[in-house]
Amino acid sequence: MFPSSRLRRQRKAISFPAGWQIIPIAGKYWTSGAADGLGGWRWTGNLEANFDDFTKWGVGQPDSDMVKQRVALNFQSLAAVFWESEDDTMSMRYICEVEDSGTPTSPQPTVTTTTPTTTTPTTTPPPVNECNARKALFIVLESSSHVGSANFQLGKQFAADLSRAFTGLSTSKLGFLTYALIYHVRVHLHNSDSPEEIVSDILSAAYEGHSTRNTAEGMLAAKLQLETYSSGNPMHMVVLTNGVSASPSTTKHIADLANLVGIRTYAIGVSMPDSADQELLNIAGQYSDRVFKTDWARLDTILGSVVNKVCNS
Repeated sequence: MFPSSRLRRQRKAISFPAGWQIIPIAGKYWTSGAADGLGGWRWTGNLEANFDDFTKWGVGQPDSDMVKQRVALNFQSLAAVFWESEDDTMSMRYICEVEDSGTPTSPQPTVTTTTPTTTTPTTTPPPVNECNARKALFIVLESSSHVGSANFQLGKQFAADLSRAFTGLSTSKLGFLTYALIYHVRVHLHNSDSPEEIVSDILSAAYEGHSTRNTAEGMLAAKLQLETYSSGNPMHMVVLTNGVSASPSTTKHIADLANLVGIRTYAIGVSMPDSADQELLNIAGQYSDRVFKTDWARLDTILGSVVNKVCNS
C-alpha cells in the first residue's frame, strides 16, 4: 500500500502483545491511493508522494476506465497481494494510516458515544430564478474540521438550494460531493433522481471532520465526473471552501486542468481571511468574476448571484 521506505518505517513502529496473532482476511481493501489527473497515481495522505518508489499492480491494472480512480488492495493470500483501480462507489474494507507515535502500547478499551443529530431542511427555500439553460453542474463542499458541524449544515443547505435552480430541465445534470482528507460522492452526475431526491441526498450527507483540507482531491473527482457524464452539456464546478488547501499548488493545477478541458470553476470562500484570496482565485482558474466571498451567517445571500453567474456563463 505504501511506498517501500514508508512501509519499512511502519514495520519498526508496530508491535503486538504476547499471544496476539494477525489473521488476514481475503478480499479487497481500500487504500489511500488515487489517480492524480495527470496520468499518474498518488497517496492522498501525502500529496507529494507518488508511486515512483514502489508499485504492486495486478495484471491489466490500473484499469483504463476513467471512473476507476481509487486504489484497492486485493489480498488473496500472503503470496498473492496486488493493487487494482476501482470505482469509489464500491463497498469494501479499508486500511487506515495512522501517525507513528514511536512508542508501542498495549491496546486500551475505549467507549464511544454518539449523539443523534437531525438536519431540518429549510421549509421555504430562498427565492431564486430557475436556470432554463441546460447545464452539467458539480457542487464540491468542504467537510473538514475547520468548517465545523454546524457550519457544514449551512453549507449543505446552500448546496441543496443551489441544486434546485439547476434540476428543472430533464437534460441538465447535477452532482455533489464532500471532501476533507478524501472525497465522498454523494450525488453522482449520472443519477436519475428527482430534484427532491437530490436535495434529500445532499442534506443527508455525513460530516467528516478530518483536519486535512484536500481540496485538490475533491476537485479532481468532480472534474472526472463532469468529463465522463456531462452528456455534452456546458460543464461547471462550484467549490465551497473555508480555507487554504493542504497543497495549494496541486489545487491550482487541478483547477487549471479543469478549465483547460472546458469546465468553468467557481470559488465560494466562506469566513476566509483576505490572505487566502489567492487560493480562491486559483480555484476559479484566475477569473476574479467567478470568486465569491461571504461568511456562514450570510451564505444564503449570495445564492442568487451564484445561480445567475453559472446560468449565464
